[in-house]
Amino acid sequence: MYSTRCPYCHQLVNLKTDEVRQAVDETEAKKQQHYELHCPHCRRLIKVQVKELKRKLPMAITLPTEATAEENGGKEETKEKPARASKTAKTAKAGKATKAAKAPKAEGKKTTKTKAPVSQKKARSTDEV
Repeated sequence: MYSTRCPYCHQLVNLKTDEVRQAVDETEAKKQQHYELHCPHCRRLIKVQVKELKRKLPMAITLPTEATAEENGGKEETKEKPARASKTAKTAKAGKATKAAKAPKAEGKKTTKTKAPVSQKKARSTDEV
């Protein structure tokens, strides 16, 4: 479904998926870049880019068939995971675990400076003068 607003009367214009497909087919047959849509409220012409209409179409998913296997010469390609990549991932995870075990967090230790009471600060400042 595609929806847009009329630039003149600001009325919302909706197109169903079938209408969008039909519009794309028409414009491609005429080799145009814009689809001409008439506003149902004010009847003015609205130009919509074909790119936008194509974006709103649902994706067509095609599954591989036997014909594609025959085109490849009957060879089936099998992808194997490299064994080394899985080992390096395991060692990286193990390395992180050992670093965490080596450096435990300091518990209960707070390094804050204690402030002297205000009366002592005043006494110190008057002694220095």
